[in-house]
Amino acid sequence: MSPRQKEPLTYEHALLGFLLQKPMHAYALHLTLMESPLGNVWRVKQSALYAMLTRLASEGLIDAGTEDITGRGKRVLSLTVLGNASFKEWCVTPVPHPRDMRMEFLAKLYFLERLPIEFLQQLIEAQQLQALDWFEPVDGELTPYAKRVRLFRNGQITAIQEWLRTLKQIG
Repeated sequence: MSPRQKEPLTYEHALLGFLLQKPMHAYALHLTLMESPLGNVWRVKQSALYAMLTRLASEGLIDAGTEDITGRGKRVLSLTVLGNASFKEWCVTPVPHPRDMRMEFLAKLYFLERLPIEFLQQLIEAQQLQALDWFEPVDGELTPYAKRVRLFRNGQITAIQEWLRTLKQIG
């Protein structure tokens, strides 16, 4: 990626994931996203989705394709080889912050159900290692309030680690 290009956002990776399942036109893609379990968490306006698709096409991650057989001007979108590689890399890359677990990590889990189990195991193991870096020491230099906040955060990270161990066991 060139320095000016941005890494696709989670929403955009989700679009790549749906196109990995099957090529479709933009409106069908919007409906698929909204009707999926991810649609319960994410709200994407149709106009925003079209802007994301334009960006993905300009970066070579999707192919805008040709007009479908209905002749109504709808272009069938499909994943390119680069888009496929980008999506799979995103799927197995751990999220960088605990706050990303709720939306981005769960989106990765959604798509990993449709890929070979090795991808899921790879993500879980990488995420367990990443989460170890999230712990912060609780030492005497902190105010009592700061200690409480840090203990709370470390408790959340411990819960995430336990959940990841459970995920690894159930596959």
